[in-house]
Amino acid sequence: MKQDYDLIVLGGGSAGLTAAGMAAQLGVRTLLVERHKLGGECLNTGCIPSKALVRSANVAALMSRASEYGLGFGGQVDFPAVMDRVAQVIRRIEPHNSAETLARYGVETQFGQAAFLSNHEVQLNGSTLRSSKFVIATGSRPFVPPLEGLTDYLTNETLFSIRNQPAHLVIVGAGPVGVEMAQAFRRLGSNVTLLERAPRILPREDEEISAHAAVSLKADGVRIYVDAKLLSDRVESSRVGIIHTITLDHHGTQESITGDALLVAAGRFPNFEELNLDKAGIIADRQGIRIDNRCRTTAPNIFACGDVTGHFQFTHMAEYQAKVAVSNAILHWPMKLDYRAVPWAIFTDPEIARVGLTELEARKQFGSVTIFRSSFLDEDRAIVDGSNSGMIKVIASKNGRKIRGAHIIGPRASEIIMEFVIAMQHGLSVADLSNTIHPYPSYSLAARHAADGYWLKKSSPTLVRWIQRIFGYSGPIAERFRGD
Repeated sequence: MKQDYDLIVLGGGSAGLTAAGMAAQLGVRTLLVERHKLGGECLNTGCIPSKALVRSANVAALMSRASEYGLGFGGQVDFPAVMDRVAQVIRRIEPHNSAETLARYGVETQFGQAAFLSNHEVQLNGSTLRSSKFVIATGSRPFVPPLEGLTDYLTNETLFSIRNQPAHLVIVGAGPVGVEMAQAFRRLGSNVTLLERAPRILPREDEEISAHAAVSLKADGVRIYVDAKLLSDRVESSRVGIIHTITLDHHGTQESITGDALLVAAGRFPNFEELNLDKAGIIADRQGIRIDNRCRTTAPNIFACGDVTGHFQFTHMAEYQAKVAVSNAILHWPMKLDYRAVPWAIFTDPEIARVGLTELEARKQFGSVTIFRSSFLDEDRAIVDGSNSGMIKVIASKNGRKIRGAHIIGPRASEIIMEFVIAMQHGLSVADLSNTIHPYPSYSLAARHAADGYWLKKSSPTLVRWIQRIFGYSGPIAERFRGD
């Protein structure tokens, strides 16, 4: 039977846009179907608006420190103007993802909710469309916990459209979204309380990094509750708006927290319920659509990528998976997913970034490990900028050469981490990083200083004494060796 398209991509977020654009440039007749807005969660309600808000908050925080830089002015937050700028940033980027832009690449775009009729057919707006291949990239949505009385709450889908600044914002969930928004709203002048069920904030991060982040948030004035089991939410109307009263169990004691806005940032849930996946023979569960290491679903001609798979719900991973999916679906090129060096970043101040294993994960998997550290407290560029807070932690193999993971909390962490990503991806050692010339004064030197620990560990007192004996040197043994 004749096919209407060579490829139909379902979802116009980061994964879908990448898949459709790549396929069309390869000469594939491609249809992109989006049910709401092109650009998906990242452009409209995620990465872009959140980072725009964070930027305004960080500028406000820097202005409040003007006297530290010999300057005599401060700043006043105009919250509606801040939100206007957030919207302006979205509008500035929107054309990159527009149907007109896609058409220039050869992609046809239609809007509506598609649903499978078979593994070769979907129904869209009353019409049946056939394609030999499909890519599902329908993304995810905020997960809302089943809390008694929970109503009139915010999620990332509604947060960036508010106009009135909360006097007291209560945030449920201390993952990346929760901590970014907690710090941003606090710096913009709101009181903020952050509630986390786990024993610490950012539970996926290395424990040292998580602890450092908690100190930074508290220094900004964010009130943090960990080990917090939420019991109920009571919503009441007041003269100035609604009031949430959250009741929680905190270390065995029942407490109540009151705020005029409640943000739920408790994770994500994949979007696939309306796709009729069973009609196409596709298996999915609460984690997402099941895929193999080539992004193929349980239907051989249908691929999936991005948040809907439940794997690494980041924009950069959505784009990466889309390339793998198209390479296999269109070119029949056996490209496989490679998760050895997946970076991610959290845009607090200081920034947080990681790649690879945490110390705990590495010790569980390999037993003995070697840890190298450097502190931004001692970095010349960080001191110059007044941003000398944070650290770099490198987890290496027992002999100190192979990088198992790297964790950064500090200025430009999201950029510095790429040095370790490239090293892990291409098999470079800790010694290789140490031997690489870095510009001075730069933040990247902190990465080299952490890697320098490899040679410092090699320089034992015994080695120094042998050097003295061979060459006749008579200098003192370095202070750091005493007591070794």
